[in-house]
This record gives sequence, C-alpha cells and structure tokens, in this order.
Amino acid sequence: CEGFESLPLPPTVRAVAVEALKGARLPNVLFAFLMAGHRILAAVSNRQYRLNSLDLGMVVNIIMSSASLRTGESWTPVCLSQYNDKGFAYAYISCIEGSEVIVVFLSTASDGKQFYAISQQAALVKETLRQPSCMEHIEEAIATSPIDLVACQGAASPSDASPGVRSSVPGAPRRLNLAPIAGQWQLLDGIIHAAYYLPGLQQYFSSQIAEPYQSRHRVKMLFRNYGRCRQLLRNAKVPCQVCVATNHECFYVSMAADYQLFLSVPRGISTSVISQFYHWVRTQESYIFLGPIPTW
Repeated sequence: CEGFESLPLPPTVRAVAVEALKGARLPNVLFAFLMAGHRILAAVSNRQYRLNSLDLGMVVNIIMSSASLRTGESWTPVCLSQYNDKGFAYAYISCIEGSEVIVVFLSTASDGKQFYAISQQAALVKETLRQPSCMEHIEEAIATSPIDLVACQGAASPSDASPGVRSSVPGAPRRLNLAPIAGQWQLLDGIIHAAYYLPGLQQYFSSQIAEPYQSRHRVKMLFRNYGRCRQLLRNAKVPCQVCVATNHECFYVSMAADYQLFLSVPRGISTSVISQFYHWVRTQESYIFLGPIPTW
C-alpha cells in the first residue's frame, strides 16, 4: 500500500507536537513533520498543498540512509515527483539532540533567509518537544514500536496507570502508548502479524512480527502471501476479502472503501481473531494514526 506509518502516541501528546508545528507558519513552506526512525509522529501541511505519501516516503528514506543528515542542521534539495517532477523543493532537517526525533520542513524557496527563518522556528518546535511531559512519551513510543499485540494484554485494563507513562520500577515492562481497553482480547496473542491501512489518510499501522517469524526468510514469506491475497482480489468488487492457507498459517486480507486489513495467524485459530483485531484497531485509532493532517 502507498502510505506512511505513524508513531503510536496518546492524542494529547501528539496534539502538543502538532500545535508546535502549526506555530511555525512560514511563507513558501509546503509541509512540516516530525519523524522518529521511519515513523511520523506529527505533521502540518500548507492548505494549498497535499503531500503524496510517495514523496514523503522518499524524503524519509533519504534521511534514514544518511547519517550526516541526522546530525546538526541540513539544507538539501529533494525531488517531490508527485508535486513537481521538473523542479526541486528544499528540505530543512534538524535532529533533537539526545533523541531520535527529527524536525523536517519542505520549502519551495532555497535562499539563506529561508533557511534562517526555518531554523529559528524549528528551534521553538524542539524546545516544546524537549518538555519532559512530551519527550518521555515520545521516547517510550519509540522504544515500544512496532507494537507487540501480545503485550497489549497487559495494557488492556482500565485500572492501569496512564498509557505512555514510564514505570518507576526497575526492570518493569515498558507501557504501551495505547488507550486503556476492557474486554476479551485473548485471540490477539495468536496473531503472527497484522496491519491496517487507511487509504483516505495514506496512513498504516503494522504490528510487530511474532518472534518465530522474524527471520528474513519468514518475513518475506509473510509479505509474499499478502501480495498473493491482493493479487487474488485485483478484479474483485469492493468490499471483498480472501483467506489463503498454507500448511501452518492462514493469511487474510479484507479490502473496503475506507480501510484495508492484513492478518497472518497460525492455522486453526478461531476466525473471531479477525473481528477482534478490527475492533482493537477501532479502539486505538486516535493513538496509532495521525488522523487528517492539519493545515496552516
């Protein structure tokens, strides 16, 4: 799917990051976002511009593939082919010291004055994010991503402490940045891997792959079977779904107008796992997705 992955965060924390970016309104800036690894934790767009996820993925890949771009401040040309394949935009890139969080602004202007103006605004954004109430949640989210659905059992009790709060007990498991949920979710324990894509938002969630399947060969096998399912549905009318079984696994793909669901489970597990994962995602949407990108 053509999309980007969000960093799971409590909505109140993400709102702080979004407001910090919204406060950095500048002429000739197309888009600004915060990233941690390849995941996006907040973004704001010029109201005249809608960033395509392919362009965003290209910028993220450039940053992730260059150690020099992840230190200090950088000002580099980038080709946003979905925006304009005949010209360059310029990316301002700056890492928050002591963290994996990177501030990125995409600008159509390339002069030194624009760089200086963005640098000043980026410093204010970083100052906001450095607040302990914000950065602790972000660091916790980075440490617990991708989300292990088995660990969600420990985050399901409403009596738990606020999600995302770092435990003060040495050696205690990290708390997930998820909404407290009640109910029976035991079938999530059996999931090998699950993903959920929102085409309208170009955003997706992808769980941690179960440990026995984390070898390169097995990861390829999982995604090859997802591709096989997609191929079987290529001419089907939406909504549609298909299940492909191997000797040991079942692969389920559901395609609807507003979402796409991908699930791999051990063969023989109850089909109720499909609805459990779907409802789990719906309870966590405000945590695991950015939602509509706000504008300046």
